Amino acid sequence: MEGERAKIEGEPVRLPWRRIALVVVAAPGTVAVAWTFAAPNWGWDGFPLALRAFLAVAPVGLVGWLVTLPWRTRPVIDWTTAWLAGTVVRFLLTPAAAAALYFSAPFEARQFVAATGACYFASLMAEVAMIAMMLQGRGRRPRIETPADQEA
Repeated sequence: MEGERAKIEGEPVRLPWRRIALVVVAAPGTVAVAWTFAAPNWGWDGFPLALRAFLAVAPVGLVGWLVTLPWRTRPVIDWTTAWLAGTVVRFLLTPAAAAALYFSAPFEARQFVAATGACYFASLMAEVAMIAMMLQGRGRRPRIETPADQEA
């Protein structure tokens, strides 16, 4: 029974947590820089808006990632659960951080929500891509065999 469970859970792996943490912060930073240059074309004030959106998303994304305790070695099946917990934390805390920044110095809400949403989406997609790449074995990590691979 224990052998079957090990096949399902997969080999314990340790994710490159520093690299993923960097991506979680760099992705909204990239969007914020792009927003700074694009917003004036739409008649919006770009830099303060992009900076506030970045400040609402990046630290919360980092906290959401650190909640998963990424430096631990775990079976693959446990990583998916831990990542989901971190995503829920980020999903709940990002609007709270955005509201705190908005009410500290009110400004155009639609623009801020759009910038914050863009930063949040970029951070989430970059994190998902990094985790998927590492769990599939691309990059520096060896490929993790699935039960289907063992049958072939």
